[in-house]
Amino acid sequence: MEHFYVFLICFFLSLSIVGYGHILKKILWGHVQFNFEHSGLLGLIFLTFISYISNIFLEHNHVHNLILHLFGIFLFLFFVDLRKNLKNIKILFLLLLILFPSIYIFKTHDDFPYYHLPYINNLIENKLIIGNGNFGIAHRTHSSLFYYISIYYLPILKFKLLNFSYLSFLLFFNFYLIKDLINKQFLRETNFLFFLKLFSLIFVNVIFYRLAEYGTDRVGQIFLFILVIFILNEINKIGYSNDNINFSILLLIFLITQKTYFISYVIIFLPLLFFYIKDKNKIIQIFFCRTSLFSIFILIIFLSKSYLNNGCFVYPVAFTCNENLLWAQSIKDINYLNTWYEIWSKAGAGPNFRVLNPNEYIQGLNWVANWFDSYFKIKAVDFLLGTILISLIIYFSYYTKNNLENFSRSVIIHKKNNILSLYIILLFLLIVWFFKHPALRYGGYTLLGLIIFIPISIFCSNFTKSFKSKRIITYSLICITFFIFDLRNIQRIQKEINVYSYNILEKPFSFIKKVNYEAVDTGANKIFIPKNSDMCWTTSSPCSYKEDLISIKKFKYFIYHEKK
Repeated sequence: MEHFYVFLICFFLSLSIVGYGHILKKILWGHVQFNFEHSGLLGLIFLTFISYISNIFLEHNHVHNLILHLFGIFLFLFFVDLRKNLKNIKILFLLLLILFPSIYIFKTHDDFPYYHLPYINNLIENKLIIGNGNFGIAHRTHSSLFYYISIYYLPILKFKLLNFSYLSFLLFFNFYLIKDLINKQFLRETNFLFFLKLFSLIFVNVIFYRLAEYGTDRVGQIFLFILVIFILNEINKIGYSNDNINFSILLLIFLITQKTYFISYVIIFLPLLFFYIKDKNKIIQIFFCRTSLFSIFILIIFLSKSYLNNGCFVYPVAFTCNENLLWAQSIKDINYLNTWYEIWSKAGAGPNFRVLNPNEYIQGLNWVANWFDSYFKIKAVDFLLGTILISLIIYFSYYTKNNLENFSRSVIIHKKNNILSLYIILLFLLIVWFFKHPALRYGGYTLLGLIIFIPISIFCSNFTKSFKSKRIITYSLICITFFIFDLRNIQRIQKEINVYSYNILEKPFSFIKKVNYEAVDTGANKIFIPKNSDMCWTTSSPCSYKEDLISIKKFKYFIYHEKK
């Protein structure tokens, strides 16, 4: 019965997310141009920002979280027309049911017990902690995703629903795309955006099927697909309304708070400036709209929290750091870690090895040969083959013979719409990714996917099949995609049962190791150190791997720092 109750709670939490999304539409836009599926995406963003702000004043304990979600359900019941949206609610329920097997996880990624879960537990048990980056090197990296996850610590269930936080992003990503892909009018048009959305849907569900691997990187990459789609919508509908550009701005800020490397993705907006530069009033209108002002406010909160966490506005970019702060790290350490991250992403280091002369290794193209043998052949080749296979399946599923004149006309139209400019920017971001941090987890998955999918989508938009054929093919591909998603998760669960003795019947929703620890007095407060070189897991917070920290209390906030 526990499985049923947890599923039901997840469904009501999904409605809470929609409720918050609906109220955000009213706050920022004052109208309801966006549909039910947009409310889901907006709800995820709004709840992330609410959790981001609320922890300045409150710990995210079960009382805070219960009130938060009950209010979201109230917003849903009060603002959403249940009769008009009954079909949407049924689709959401069915989609959650299809995706639900992915929530059963025993084997987590290595960073989860090391710093993800301890960071989340800190947020559950404490309000804002200054100098959180001193608890361990990994704590210095700052992500709003941890704040969002922490709001799913609920009475009785406790940590059992943390996995739903990841599932919720996948749920509403799929819901948004499916609503368009099964829309009759959108099916009849079958433009290149239709195919890009279909590619995105299949790609994410086939490649990102394991929630345990999401970490702080994959959620951002999933939403990068949505950002590019909204930018393309705006390019195609310049002058109609500001909805797409406003949504895009909100999405970009959301991505930046997830992972700081998304700051560079602001250049995705450059193609739009080509159109807006001709109309200064348009630029002023967009910059001073509610969405932009709200986004600037969230960005300020993000930079401030990062500063209070590790002494850097953007960690580990040294010129944004102030080493003179009590809780800050030295510029020397920050530069060292910045270099370390680059060495690691270029396959020059790992948990148990490190190349000789690392500073020389990362210069120029010295690293490429080793990266190709140690990383590309092992991880990237399979990914690229899978991406190409997805492309070929979609291409030949919709393929029809068309004359060259139709294709040439299509290419001219797409160039006119400035899609080429966006594609060049994506290529530039891919080059930056390759030379700076060429690990798929740092944006490589989505960038490579988009580079392949966009031109093939343009090719496919020239195929002229009947509406009935398009509908059958599209529905079939969606069903096959979710069948593969569930099959791969069932195989994963079976493996975890066999290898790790995962008891899916008695303890299905969480595995948290019990850790022995000792309390260490640091002055104003204690810290808790795991024994026997173990990881923190859910050790009482704040959990740290350092015993020589000092804490003081100012203005009712604890500040932790190393001995100077």
